[in-house]
Amino acid sequence: MKKSVQLTTSLLLLLAMASFTLIPEITLAVLGVFLAVGLNLIIFRIIKPHKGFKVTRQLDKRQITVGENVGVALNLSFKGAFPIMSELTFGCKTLGLDFNTGPLVLKSSETSTYNYSFVAKRRGAHIISPVELDIKDWLLLTERKLIVTGQEEILILPHIYPLRSDIIAAIGSRIQGLTASSGIGRSSEIWGLREYNSGDDYRLIAWKTMAKSHDNTPMTKVTVGEVGPSITVLIDIGEDMKVPNGEYSNLDVAADLAASICFNLIKGQVKTGLIFYDNKFSKVLKPERSSKQLDSILHHLAYVQPSIGKFRIASLAKEFFPTDFGSTFILIVGRLGDVLPSTFVNDLSKMKLHHQLILILIHTEELRQTAENIQIAANSAGVRTLLATSASVKETLNSLERIAYEDIW
Repeated sequence: MKKSVQLTTSLLLLLAMASFTLIPEITLAVLGVFLAVGLNLIIFRIIKPHKGFKVTRQLDKRQITVGENVGVALNLSFKGAFPIMSELTFGCKTLGLDFNTGPLVLKSSETSTYNYSFVAKRRGAHIISPVELDIKDWLLLTERKLIVTGQEEILILPHIYPLRSDIIAAIGSRIQGLTASSGIGRSSEIWGLREYNSGDDYRLIAWKTMAKSHDNTPMTKVTVGEVGPSITVLIDIGEDMKVPNGEYSNLDVAADLAASICFNLIKGQVKTGLIFYDNKFSKVLKPERSSKQLDSILHHLAYVQPSIGKFRIASLAKEFFPTDFGSTFILIVGRLGDVLPSTFVNDLSKMKLHHQLILILIHTEELRQTAENIQIAANSAGVRTLLATSASVKETLNSLERIAYEDIW
């Protein structure tokens, strides 16, 4: 039962009891309160204060990366005849967002702005609920709730960790572990430096840098035109990728790794592709090195969710990849719980017959030993393997930088 109905009923009972006891003072007091409450409710309904409100919400960003701040501004104007009590609320369950202005006393013709900010903690498309306006009468006995804005979507892209510019060039054009061939072009835009290779154009040698180095090591400028072969990043999206990994999930970790690798490869003018795979192809983006390709990759990594199937390395080993995908694949895999290291590496070796591979295993603390066993076996088979958790993404990428200069392939 509403508070106003309860109070009105109680006052009527008190008024009746006072009348029966023939005590005029109590009767008049109860009657006065009764009239005040009744007048409050009648005026609240007659003036319809909700018609004097106008609320707008503005987000300063609608597409951001994990870890960035999002600013929200609520603009509230009121043009009622009398002061009124109100409250504004909205939220987002997937981001743990719960905004509440608390009770507000608004005067006639008053305009206010309320600012709020939150941290984008999880990738994906998140729905921010409509703003709800809760209007109360002066005695706080009755209220009216109204939806005053529509819902809004905010897209949170995976976190991107930068790699050094010289590594960007090296991954695309020099490293035997991530290349099959390379070409040299011309451009005035310099991406970075790499060690001098026999046959490099003398006009691209960084003479000043060589003179400043302690051992006078010759370095070659890496230009936009110096491009390597196609590289494809393949991500396990099987059901094991929904397993929690710290504050995130295995797939969140994979998305951060893939976003960082793809961003830096494309920035280094390397044709880069992306594949989502469980026991079959789910999404395929053929290698390109345009800004449009990068946007497409980041958007797909933001939206992707685990499938209901299980990732099977045996199925992947049987797949045919067209030549435009390149011969180099970076595999990011999270299914480890029911995998035998020997069987896994045996299927991996079949892929290695036709492709150059780097393997990144995403694991939880419970499966660390299994991941380490697969890492040892894969390294022995000639597949450089790295480990990653939600807490070690940056460290894993640093390891990728370190091995980029090793001629081990």
